[in-house]
Amino acid sequence: MHIRTFNNECADPSLPSVALNVKEGRQYLSEKSHAAWKYVYEHHLNDSDWFLKADDDTYVVMENLRYMLLKHDNLKPVYFGCRFHDFMSGGAGYVLSREAVTRLVEKALPNPKSCPLRGEAEDVSIGLILFPFSLHQVEQEPFRIMIPQESGTHAVAYMGSQPVLPNWDAEKLPTERMRKVRVLCWIMTMPGNHEKAMHVKKTWGKRCDQLIFMSSRHDPLLPTVALDVKEGRDHLSDKSHAAWKYVYQHHLNDSDWFLKADDDTYVVMENLRFMLHKHDPLRPVYFGCRFHGFMSGGAGYVLSREALNRLAEEALPNPKTCPLGKDEDVSIGKCLTAVGVEAGDSRDEFGRWRFFPFNPETHLNPIAEHRFNWLFRFTHYNYTEGPECCSDTAIAFHYVSPNLMHAMEYLIYRIHPYGVCSIEKPDNALS
Repeated sequence: MHIRTFNNECADPSLPSVALNVKEGRQYLSEKSHAAWKYVYEHHLNDSDWFLKADDDTYVVMENLRYMLLKHDNLKPVYFGCRFHDFMSGGAGYVLSREAVTRLVEKALPNPKSCPLRGEAEDVSIGLILFPFSLHQVEQEPFRIMIPQESGTHAVAYMGSQPVLPNWDAEKLPTERMRKVRVLCWIMTMPGNHEKAMHVKKTWGKRCDQLIFMSSRHDPLLPTVALDVKEGRDHLSDKSHAAWKYVYQHHLNDSDWFLKADDDTYVVMENLRFMLHKHDPLRPVYFGCRFHGFMSGGAGYVLSREALNRLAEEALPNPKTCPLGKDEDVSIGKCLTAVGVEAGDSRDEFGRWRFFPFNPETHLNPIAEHRFNWLFRFTHYNYTEGPECCSDTAIAFHYVSPNLMHAMEYLIYRIHPYGVCSIEKPDNALS
């Protein structure tokens, strides 16, 4: 499929764009769409079999689009998309067969009676145009290609059409050993955030071997451990110390590794186990997003059993080597260092990070240094901006809203680019 970008001004060679002789604005979207389809017909009808219209905030998994179109005849008048009554959602994108484009431009667009302009409702206009000319709308396949979001951004996300796969041999990967890497996850939350914390339980938390929510009030729905501590940022160190004592006293022998995360942290547990499977839990070590002297608390950090043992038995009882501080993660870092716990390197074989103090959108784009200068000043390892920041086996992100948690669940565990990742047809799939 060829790519063409349309605007109303001079052509932009950096895209490049086609400068249509139309006005801009929502009220002129139908006129612009008509002009664009005419241009495609006049210049590219025989260059492609199918013709996709999308917005500049639409994301399309092209492998899945081609997979869906494989069994359809481009000489049949048909189009696909997110179907509403008599039209396909424009923002989600829609795709026309070659015959559909031919009928649209040769029969419909020249006739203003059958093809009136409808202002900003471009998708409705195109839909109503196509029906009188025996053009069939077809429902989407069970594998959804284009999904409109309530936020106004229409996207299906995927990490890349030519991904750089992790450097491992699938046949040699010790999957059985990975499954035996037992991880207890405890989540720092508070009474006002219990509802938010529930989304951790519904998403990534269910992949922990044990999941514990640390708060100051009992809540049977999560459930929570009610620690005898005050709430607030000034008391996070006290709360963290109490939580680690609880885990040590009740669960030391239940797991090999112990993960601390916040109620707005998202963790890919499979990647955490993959990183940990080659490390010995009886060695005093911990991993996370490493800064000078500590691991970022919001990004999550994970202690070996021996690290937890030393923290609880040697560090926490000694206020001189393990003092309470304002910043929970800094305090724990000092405590662990004082008892000989090593700060492990969580980066992948290419030196890319796996634990992140912000959400994916922030890290995958250039970061304003004046806003986050502490990231560049305090990080132990050099930070690379943009997509190369992040490992293909990334583990944790911070500042992840409940909505984004569920979106990440879909993008990580359900969407499959056809031909890049295998697609298994579910038992209840539509025939």
